[in-house]
Amino acid sequence: MKKTIKILGIIALVAVIGFSFLTCDSGGGGGGDGGKSATYTGKSEDGKTYTLKITAARFTAESGDDYLLTLDKKASMGSVDSVDGDEFSLKPDNGSAFTAVVSKKGLTSLDGTITWDDDTTTSGPGTLTPGKSSSGGSGSGSSGGSSSSGGSSSLKLSGPVYNLVMDISGMMSGGGGEMFSKNAYKGEDVTLTNNVGGTGEIKNGKLTFNVGTPPASSLESMKGFDSPDVPNAPNVKDIYSSMSVSPSDARSVTLMFDDLPLWKTHLSFKMNKNMEPQSMVMNMVYYMYVDRKCTIKATGGKGIDTGIGGKIKADNVNMTLNKGWNIVSCQMSMDMSKASGNVSLKTGDLSSCNWEILDLTGFIPFGY
Repeated sequence: MKKTIKILGIIALVAVIGFSFLTCDSGGGGGGDGGKSATYTGKSEDGKTYTLKITAARFTAESGDDYLLTLDKKASMGSVDSVDGDEFSLKPDNGSAFTAVVSKKGLTSLDGTITWDDDTTTSGPGTLTPGKSSSGGSGSGSSGGSSSSGGSSSLKLSGPVYNLVMDISGMMSGGGGEMFSKNAYKGEDVTLTNNVGGTGEIKNGKLTFNVGTPPASSLESMKGFDSPDVPNAPNVKDIYSSMSVSPSDARSVTLMFDDLPLWKTHLSFKMNKNMEPQSMVMNMVYYMYVDRKCTIKATGGKGIDTGIGGKIKADNVNMTLNKGWNIVSCQMSMDMSKASGNVSLKTGDLSSCNWEILDLTGFIPFGY
């Protein structure tokens, strides 16, 4: 069981490697816990759209986290004063606290006096109609096929969806073999809410998703390097070091689906008849938007003990991304007979990966 927990930790580590590189933020916070931002929108009765972005220092919002509220060209910035469920008390840097209430659907109310950065004030509109962040721009780009340059003004995704099931009891009764089984998704149709303002669904077992230019409020600074601590696995900082982004003011966002552990991935873990780990493959594809051409570099090469019979070493990272949508892939493989493994992070798609609902609740720190 301890090794199973380690296995899940390594899987989760691969899941966050791309996000730690592609959405790192140097502003505020600190420590090795990384963070997560959430964006909510709501429309008032007079048709005005408010957008609230909360950047958590850890995995859930708490007192002291940063917030940004925007309305047209106005902005209010400060910190979270207190959290009570879905209700936030927000304290502007230059004014008194006001109250925001959110839900999975968006921003549902703003009450109190809102102080903007220009020191003007507005009374909160009260109840809001929650809605998704709208995307700007269009274009005709597609994510199909491998790409080393990217830079498409829009992203179009499609493909069959699978359930990836971990069946430890079945593997034990069968005398080893593959830990995970992949089956065609036959569940209910699902609307794909997301962090980039796109629209999509899973219908009749097939995914379709379209997005143009993400809202500016969804983009994060890439100046720093940090990563979430993944339970029972090495921190990404222990595998890569000396990260740099050029130009340093580049901003980015990586596509994530809300409320559903849906990833474009390929996962295989095999054990022998004595239930000893033999091999592991974990590949994942990320879709990333950058607001300007940039280069990401990091030094790999460290051998980190995984706790499941081997060490992971990382290749150096040297990726050039163009303005717009880019495809980035992470590949990890381990051979327990040689007690070694390798991780690489590069631009381009992976034909081995499919859209899979991978439920590792408690191991992947993104709210699933």
